[in-house]
Amino acid sequence: MATDPRTTPARALPRRWTQRVRKVGNSLVVTIPREAVAALNLAPGQYVGFDLEPLELRPRLRPEVQAALDASWEEHADIYRELGR
Repeated sequence: MATDPRTTPARALPRRWTQRVRKVGNSLVVTIPREAVAALNLAPGQYVGFDLEPLELRPRLRPEVQAALDASWEEHADIYRELGR
């Protein structure tokens, strides 16, 4: 069941958000998720504090794709290694 952002208390929010940095005009911006805006009762022009930390996200394969890749690697590892040269 999804939580209603209008009634989510601030203490129930995730401790960490991952947001993409976007370019708007000459500025870089990070949006604040709707749930956080509602729970913290934020308004335009209000100041907020936050810590910045660059993240490196790595995609994960779905389990069935990973299994197929692993099986193919076992059967053709020498060919893959040669292609990687």
